[in-house]
Order: sequence, then structure tokens, then C-alpha cells
Amino acid sequence: MTSALKNLQPVAAEADDQEEIWRHEFEYGGYGAVKRTLSGTNGWDEPKRAFAFRWLREKESEVSQREKKMQLDTVRIEKDVEELRQGLARLQKDTAQLQEDKAQMERDTRQMLWGSLAAIVVAASGFCVSMNHFVGEPHPDKGPSAFAQNAPMSGAAAAQADAGKLEQHGQPQHAIKRATAHKVVRNTAPQ
Repeated sequence: MTSALKNLQPVAAEADDQEEIWRHEFEYGGYGAVKRTLSGTNGWDEPKRAFAFRWLREKESEVSQREKKMQLDTVRIEKDVEELRQGLARLQKDTAQLQEDKAQMERDTRQMLWGSLAAIVVAASGFCVSMNHFVGEPHPDKGPSAFAQNAPMSGAAAAQADAGKLEQHGQPQHAIKRATAHKVVRNTAPQ
């Protein structure tokens, strides 16, 4: 029995070698050439014809598997393209929002700067008015007594001055009327 197995092994090895030779021949000739040869009456022996049919089935299976893989790849690519489109749409929306936010921030910054500038101008004007009121400018027609009246006073002197103003509170109407009457008289006097 072992001798029978030994005899079969060289035959199987020869068949594998022969199939490898045929495989290279078929690969070189191509699928279409092998199919045409099988459909004709070429005269191939039966083992070569059987191998040719197997080889053609293998090639058809490979083609079918490649087609399935291409279909799956196409579906995956289409899905990826759709995701890219959605990502691009989100990116465009985010970019538009960022531009809008940037424009709003620039407007807010300008408003704050103008508001700050206006506050500085108002503060400076108020400071100038305060300093003018505090220091006062002597008028040429009033003389040195006007400057002394506008000068800062001690706490007691200021309290006395305020008390004096309160006492005269009822009298300003008469003083204004007298001053106005005096001006009217001066303006109507012949020159």
C-alpha cells in the first residue's frame, strides 16, 4: 500500500506542475482566448479542458468579487462625499457666523471707543468748568474783589457765606429788577 501511495505522489506532483504550466499559459492568453478555445474544437485533452473550465470559474469569481468590492467602495465613497458636503455646509455656516460675530464685535468696539471718547470729553469739560468755577477768572471790569470772592474759603467762612445767601434769598428778585431797570435807563439815556 505504501508503494501505491508513493506512485500517486509523483503523479499528483506532475499534475500540479502541469496545471501550473497551463495556468501561466491561460494567464498569458487571457480570459477571452481561453473561453474561445474551449468553445471551439481545438483538440485539448480532457484534463486540460477540465482545468480550463476551473480556471474560467476562478476568473469569473474574481471578477464578481472585484465588482462587489467596487460596488461597496462606490457606496462608501458616495457616503464619504455626502459627509464631506455636509461638513462643508457646516463649515460655510460656521464661517458666516464667525464673520457676523466679527462684524458685530467691530461695531461694539467702535461704539465703546466713541463712548469712551465722549466720556473723556465730557469729563474734561466738566473738569475745566469745575476748575474755572473753583479758581475763577477775574473779570477786568470787576477788579480784585471778584477774584477774592471766587477763591476757596475755609469751612467757617463758607458756612457764613452760605448763611448770608440764605438770608438774602428773598431779595434777589428785587435786586434783579433794580439792575434791569438801571440797564434800561442807561440804554435809553441820550448820549
